[in-house]
Amino acid sequence: MNMKIKGFVAAGLLLTTFGIGLAQYKADTNIFARDEQELRKVESQWAEAMQNEDATTVDKILHSEYVMIDAIGVAASRAEVLDQLRSGTLKFDTFATSDIKPRVFQGGGVLTGRLNTKGKYGDKDISGDYRFIDVFEFRNGAWKAVYTQLTEVKPKK
Repeated sequence: MNMKIKGFVAAGLLLTTFGIGLAQYKADTNIFARDEQELRKVESQWAEAMQNEDATTVDKILHSEYVMIDAIGVAASRAEVLDQLRSGTLKFDTFATSDIKPRVFQGGGVLTGRLNTKGKYGDKDISGDYRFIDVFEFRNGAWKAVYTQLTEVKPKK
């Protein structure tokens, strides 16, 4: 094979490899964009379920090893959160999320945002503004929440 033909073959292989890589990058970008939308949808369903005290829907969203750290640093397991909803210990008149920012990576995702609540835990008023981080795992074709941390937003003085 002469040198000119070898050069064309090498250039063709290089362009093909680049084209495949670019196509894969675009496919990954589209998948991540789709996953961000799916996470936003799950977050919206979760917020609605919390406001409606719908433990059945919350149960479907939470991973079996879910843990929540509340605004004062107390940890609650999935079972504890569900028990509080079912018993009426945890009640909300308002549970509204906003300023949602998703970040998706292979096998998981993180959502940060703001939460405005009007509600009670037992006889304690837990109404207020919070920042939150929710961590999700994608397993068996579904997004499951594995971790939440809340931080109360204090008014500026």
